[in-house]
Amino acid sequence: MVDSGATAMWERFDTYVPGLGFNPKGMNGFNHVGLNSVGEWMFAYVGGLKPDAPGWKHFTVAPSSALS
Repeated sequence: MVDSGATAMWERFDTYVPGLGFNPKGMNGFNHVGLNSVGEWMFAYVGGLKPDAPGWKHFTVAPSSALS
């Protein structure tokens, strides 16, 4: 995924394979919401990173003390 320029988890690990192209079986989404939601939770609640403005131009950092 990363070697192909991905910035989010794909629906399938073989959505696109260099030299072979797109998987013919379908489900070739380039953003798997279910897999990415875990990352969002880690950033927001474990790391405490929360945007206050669009595009993360301003954000707060307040890690959760409940996890320590």
